[in-house]
Amino acid sequence: MINTDLFSGTFKAKEVKEGNTVVYRNEGTTNIIPGYSKYRIAFIAGTGKRTVRITEYNGEVFEGIWTYKDSDQSMTFSSLSPRPQVGNLVFQVTTAEIGLLVLNNTIANPKTGDTMNQYTLIPE
Repeated sequence: MINTDLFSGTFKAKEVKEGNTVVYRNEGTTNIIPGYSKYRIAFIAGTGKRTVRITEYNGEVFEGIWTYKDSDQSMTFSSLSPRPQVGNLVFQVTTAEIGLLVLNNTIANPKTGDTMNQYTLIPE
């Protein structure tokens, strides 16, 4: 069981894998996609609901609601505005602990060539 209190604050990319390829490492000098230095997931407190803001590697920003299901360790970002091409974003949470959040796509990402991606995130 994951403590959902860990889903607070802003997380940035420590490492991103698109498929089996590491395309970004924080403070890396030879990143394939250096734009991931902009990638953020912000869990916004004080709104009375579970609000999330995602900043993609290309600078696009989406805001919506996050939910977490402990039964399958899935996190869904829904009601996103603007609406992404794939609709809701759904991730499997493989790690959620103080200082580390690891999310895996459950649906192939069309922006990255239909790869299944892994985002290793750290607090900003």
